Amino acid sequence: MIRPIVRFLLVVALSSPGVMSVAQNIALPPSMFYRGKLIHPTCLSFFGDRSRFKPVNLAACGYATATSSQSGIVRSVSRQNESWQEYQPPTGKGYDRYRYLGTRDGLVYIQSEGNWGGSGNFSAVNAFERQGDAVSLKKEIAGGDHCNGGIVSASLVKGDVDVTTNVTPRALLALDIVASKYPNPNIIDYGNLEDSAVSCLGEARFRNGTLTSIRIDPDAVLPARQSDKTYMGCISRELIKAKKAQALALNPEALAMLIIHMKVCAGERM
Repeated sequence: MIRPIVRFLLVVALSSPGVMSVAQNIALPPSMFYRGKLIHPTCLSFFGDRSRFKPVNLAACGYATATSSQSGIVRSVSRQNESWQEYQPPTGKGYDRYRYLGTRDGLVYIQSEGNWGGSGNFSAVNAFERQGDAVSLKKEIAGGDHCNGGIVSASLVKGDVDVTTNVTPRALLALDIVASKYPNPNIIDYGNLEDSAVSCLGEARFRNGTLTSIRIDPDAVLPARQSDKTYMGCISRELIKAKKAQALALNPEALAMLIIHMKVCAGERM
């Protein structure tokens, strides 16, 4: 079941290095500015192929490349008490936006989102290095499109990077393989487990890259026939049991046991 997300944007002003992010109350460091302005969102849009790891020359992107007829709109906006820097092209279709999370070990952490006119709404948490007029992507923390790993929330507090992402039923299995002490590396094909960008099952929370908890959306738990022994049917029945027991908030150990029950239901030998 897909829930529409309504986001309210309020235009606010951010001007010079050292100012406070109006919505977040976080001091923005000089590394977030270039020639007196916040770095243009397109210069920090680290999406795409391997070229995204190449240094970006701030003197040759964003404001530097836009003509008066192609400049689009750059503005600071507030959303859910978060301050974002956003760019919208002159066509009015799509966007690039980011918000500052903090600095750790010499790297600047940001949460970013991008859409370029299609159906995808990509989001990510990345860390970049600033050296003079250049920025370079150094770490990709998490990211994806909608239910396929899209970012729900992110923060950097007291050195800890906390990220919550969307997960699909198939992604839940991947979490089990990564985090569980009961991995089964011989299983490759999970048959009909859903994994599309609109197949949100819940959210996974990570701290510094380690899975800490999973929350299953009760509205995403679908009914399944008792005779359905497919992986999707089995995981649905296991989640129905968890829903009745009001146990849809899982730690990694509980997730591992849920996945084991699903595999046994589907006929695997454990």
